[in-house]
Amino acid sequence: MMSFLAERMSPKRFIGLPLSVLMTTTTYFALLYAGTALNFFQDSRIVWFDVWLSETLSGLRSPPVVLFFSVATAFGYWGVVMAMALTVTCVLWLNGRQRYMAGLWIALAGNQITVNVLKIIFERSRPALAHYHEASFSFPSGHSASAAAFFGVVTLILIRERKFGTLAPMAGGFSAVLLVGASRLVLGEHYLSDVVNGYLVGGLWAWFGMWLAAQSGAVAAGPDLRPTPAWRLFASLAVLAGATVVIWMLSANYLSNQIIVLSFTAAP
Repeated sequence: MMSFLAERMSPKRFIGLPLSVLMTTTTYFALLYAGTALNFFQDSRIVWFDVWLSETLSGLRSPPVVLFFSVATAFGYWGVVMAMALTVTCVLWLNGRQRYMAGLWIALAGNQITVNVLKIIFERSRPALAHYHEASFSFPSGHSASAAAFFGVVTLILIRERKFGTLAPMAGGFSAVLLVGASRLVLGEHYLSDVVNGYLVGGLWAWFGMWLAAQSGAVAAGPDLRPTPAWRLFASLAVLAGATVVIWMLSANYLSNQIIVLSFTAAP
């Protein structure tokens, strides 16, 4: 028992004192977050604004708007996110950047577990004017959280590797995350507070995954500036081309299932 405690308090190993402090801090902030969220839902002004915004946005739906945001929302669907994550993993491996892979999957796994637990804890019902029928609870938005976790990690990797500068990756990642969250609001699948808290959960896990990889020594201090061999570049392009087809098929299947469920639930 004493040896176990001594190992947990050792400052020389990541699994010692640094990990102990990290786990303690994570637990504390998780409890603090839960308490804050509970108080958040007890504020009638916030609940009123959530409902008002949902009702207002429902009046803006038209066939083109619904189609556009339905496509956008598919990029927060877990199946599509997993396909994109596998694609990024393959590209990282082909280009000798395996050190980032653990951070990506830690962020995605931790985010999904956290979202599922929070949905069970809060059991918030979906907006009454939702365009599609969703079986899960509303708080927090899983699509928004998944988008924040995935695109957050990819953005951090591109910035760390100095690919395309800093502004372009940040603008692209921010736009993708914002678009997925906006789609959940316009389609009436979530309230604004669901989306904001989804961003918070996913963003924290994106940061945590990359930080954990760096602290464990998996991520080098600086970018790898060695030139990429031509075969790796062509292989990466082939992976991206194949993944584009797979992601398109998954997105189309997701949207088809959503429409089928809506039609079924709307039938007399």
